[in-house]
Amino acid sequence: MMLYFMRHGKALDASLMDDDAARPLTEKGIKKVQRIAEVLKNMDISPNVIFASPRVRAQQTAYHVAQVLSTPITTTEAVNFGFSVSQVKMLIQSYPMDAEVMFVGHNDSMSDVVTALTGANVSLEVGMVAGVSTLSPLLEHNRLVWLFGYEIAKAL
Repeated sequence: MMLYFMRHGKALDASLMDDDAARPLTEKGIKKVQRIAEVLKNMDISPNVIFASPRVRAQQTAYHVAQVLSTPITTTEAVNFGFSVSQVKMLIQSYPMDAEVMFVGHNDSMSDVVTALTGANVSLEVGMVAGVSTLSPLLEHNRLVWLFGYEIAKAL
């Protein structure tokens, strides 16, 4: 099974809004997410589903990726702040081992999950995505396959 972990794109500064959950992506953030999505498509990434946090910036990120990859989005609190390995297990349990599943959420939890799964010290910047392969639905044998953000996507 391939698991993709994506931190939302660049959002409006928190100091400009009263409600953190409502912060949208900036125009630059949208363009960068769209470019990353194009690279994912060129890599033949084809998730069965995108699980996304309900916060606006994650929803917008998931939307732009889903448009390019033709993937359905499922909104869930499980991918909000506090996302964990146990939530990954719960969300993937109904998918076969040949499935591809994407998660779009927030730091620090998104990076913490990738680190916990792979042992790699990962810090996802805005818009970055990590590809993790697993040989078990119990997430016992995992490996970080790749990690990239906008700068790499732009170069490709």
